[in-house]
Amino acid sequence: MYNNIKTISPTHYHDTRDLAAVLDDPEAPEDFQQTIIDLFEEFDIDPMDPDATDVTIIPEQMFAEYVRDMLEDCGTIPRDLPEWVAIDWEETARAVSADYILAKSGSDWFYFRSC
Repeated sequence: MYNNIKTISPTHYHDTRDLAAVLDDPEAPEDFQQTIIDLFEEFDIDPMDPDATDVTIIPEQMFAEYVRDMLEDCGTIPRDLPEWVAIDWEETARAVSADYILAKSGSDWFYFRSC
């Protein structure tokens, strides 16, 4: 798993199930594992609880892109929406953000939602 996720990036969103798997990966450096542990503690996520690790951590600046991907993935909007259809993704993200928690980790802000 460490080969797939080598850093917690403020420019990518992360599924905490993948991050929790890094904690069991013997190839992952201890300092990176500690970064994940610190992040889980900051967001009050128990990596040993399978329900608690069904969380996506989304950097604030990536939230509109995340919302678009999520709405396409769940079929709310079609993936092949014509180019001439304009959607204000920033406004859509603001509306969706009411269901998420915004929390700070280090100097970065992240949205997350526990299902």
